[in-house]
Amino acid sequence: LISFGMDSQPKSKSAQRRSRIQFNKRQAKREQKNEGGKFVRPLPDDNEQLDHEDQVDTDDRDLPNDDKDVVASDRAKADSAPKKYVPPHKRQKMEPVVKQAYLLSEQTLKLARSNLNKIVQQNFPSIAKEIEQLFEKNSRNELIRFITDEIIERCKDVKLDHTAALPSWMALIAVLHTVFGIGIGSYFVEQLVNTFQTEVLDGISDTKASKMMASALSGLYIFGAIENQLIWDALDRLIDRFDPQTIPLILHLIRISGSDLRKEAPAQLKKFIEKVQAKTSELGISLSSDKKSSTSTSTPDLQDEINQFDFQVRFMLQTIYDLKNNRQQLEVSATYFSTMKPIIRDHLQKIGMKASAPINIGWTDLLDAKTRGRWWLVGSAWAGVGDTRQSQTNETNTSTTSIEKIMGGDVTELIALAKQQRMNTEVRRNVFCAVMSSSDYQEAISKIEKLRIPHKQEKEVLFVIIHCSMMEDSFNQYYVHLTHFLCLYQRQMKINLQFALWDRFKMMSTLHVKSVSNLGQYVAHLIGRGSADILVLKVLDFLNGDTKSDLFLRQVFQTLFLEFEKEDVTDVFKMLLKTNMKEAVGLASGLRIFFTKEALALEDKATDPRTKVYLAGTKYYAPILDRVSGNAQLDD
Repeated sequence: LISFGMDSQPKSKSAQRRSRIQFNKRQAKREQKNEGGKFVRPLPDDNEQLDHEDQVDTDDRDLPNDDKDVVASDRAKADSAPKKYVPPHKRQKMEPVVKQAYLLSEQTLKLARSNLNKIVQQNFPSIAKEIEQLFEKNSRNELIRFITDEIIERCKDVKLDHTAALPSWMALIAVLHTVFGIGIGSYFVEQLVNTFQTEVLDGISDTKASKMMASALSGLYIFGAIENQLIWDALDRLIDRFDPQTIPLILHLIRISGSDLRKEAPAQLKKFIEKVQAKTSELGISLSSDKKSSTSTSTPDLQDEINQFDFQVRFMLQTIYDLKNNRQQLEVSATYFSTMKPIIRDHLQKIGMKASAPINIGWTDLLDAKTRGRWWLVGSAWAGVGDTRQSQTNETNTSTTSIEKIMGGDVTELIALAKQQRMNTEVRRNVFCAVMSSSDYQEAISKIEKLRIPHKQEKEVLFVIIHCSMMEDSFNQYYVHLTHFLCLYQRQMKINLQFALWDRFKMMSTLHVKSVSNLGQYVAHLIGRGSADILVLKVLDFLNGDTKSDLFLRQVFQTLFLEFEKEDVTDVFKMLLKTNMKEAVGLASGLRIFFTKEALALEDKATDPRTKVYLAGTKYYAPILDRVSGNAQLDD
């Protein structure tokens, strides 16, 4: 240290410190004069205790000695100054919002993030298997929350292009929804819809991020994780806004999922086209109009924007009309989704799973889930609409429900027709009107739900559907779709279907030949699609069956062998091997006898190609039936 005194003898350490403080004070006064009276930090007094300098923080060791004194003095005064009390509720608002941590280990988070980074079409089965193992070993709620946040944040990232990876992510969500249940898939869909609402519909999001979220919705629909109603809800909300930011999103949704929408819901597509036409006619824009939609007083920049908007609207109209006429050109991203569908199917078959029911939740229900509850989850709270006691009263008393209001028109003729078909109860007549007045199975399911039929009378719904299917001039798959999705949405319906079919089997000898043929095809399609088990046939008499029973069984297996894939039919028969019931043994023995009888009766008359395929199928699946019977004998 430098000594500022005239004495050449070295000073003690305390004297050196005191001299340095005096020098700093004089230097500070000079700086204050030069800077015109600016505020200068106060320095400690000469008599201040200096022992604290021996305990300077390690962060201040690199500072000059004079600066260390100033910093130490500031810290001491800041600690001793009184602080104003802040209430807890205001204190929480002042604190920065920190995202809640995931209740998972760092290794689990790192592994999940790594799998999301690596997953592509080529390694999808192996990565999906690893993520499924993570779900089995960790908290499913926390893991799906982490995966959902990661995917949505990457969708909103405008710096990197995740277009190629998005189909693999949506395929992963579809697989997790099938394997672990609706709680996994519905959480992701709920967060995606809320993000789409806030970022796109209510706010102004980047076009690239908006298209990524629209692609995510389309991908979930293409992979069978959600119903098409969510896509229509998104399109309706985009049409209501109808500005230069939403038109590219409408085009994007139509070009990715338009072909599937056209196949599954043509009536909805027609309503959507009418709504678009009404919206464009309000703006004075049509596909053939070439006139400018602005006056000559518009500025050049404004005129360019108007011309560009008109061009976007006309291009959107052309795309929609091409979809209507089945001349649509798919986007490049749509091919990514189409190539992932067989990969998902193969992966589910390897792990012994079948595609589960798609999520059929409305857009409004997802947005209001936090306030009204999640009715789609078992055990979750549900606020509902109106008084709960009043809704229970309405549920037990269907007569108070206006059938005309539900059907949307006059149903006098339908009620008269229902009476002709011997629909002798009010529930049957109402269900008959709902089924026969609907344009597709989705509308029929919606109307049946609005009837609020009590659980004890749900069997009447299937009675009416089976009766209508049998009374058709030719077999109509509309009733198969309706029954299949009713069984998917409500598990109790599958049991009710079994009892309803058994009631019809008891009346087999009194049925018309046309009704028997329609019933056989109806049962075959339900067995092939998994809505009904092959064990539903166990009540039939295979030894002493009459002509109509043989016709029914022949129609069932002929439809299975001709209209379903070989692997699906094999799974139907192999299910008997996995069943330890005696009924499975009796059914296998009865079918084996029936197949042998059919081979002897039709072998010389097999000139029709359909008959040849039918006989080949009876011979191909006979060993499986023999194996079921053999296993039963060994067990006995």
